[in-house]
Amino acid sequence: MPYINIKITREGATHAQKAELIAGVTDLMVRVLDKSPATTFVVIRNAQVAQQLRHAMDVDTQPDNAWHTTADFNPDGAVSAGKRLKVWLRRVVPKAVL
Repeated sequence: MPYINIKITREGATHAQKAELIAGVTDLMVRVLDKSPATTFVVIRNAQVAQQLRHAMDVDTQPDNAWHTTADFNPDGAVSAGKRLKVWLRRVVPKAVL
């Protein structure tokens, strides 16, 4: 099962270009290594998007952005009864029914 990882720099690529890359690399694996296209995985990573995502996650997980809980205050207690019912139903009722 071939796993091909392509990293794209800041220039980026359109969806059509990425699709062409995937088709071309898959075809190359079939022709050169006689691999099945059904089991060939091509992953395209955009370095700029990955860096932006990493930064956003770092900001989101900073202590200043967290709920401040104490023994006297739990922010989950501020949730409405309707929201609690939805969460409970999702745990009890199968997804197919919802």
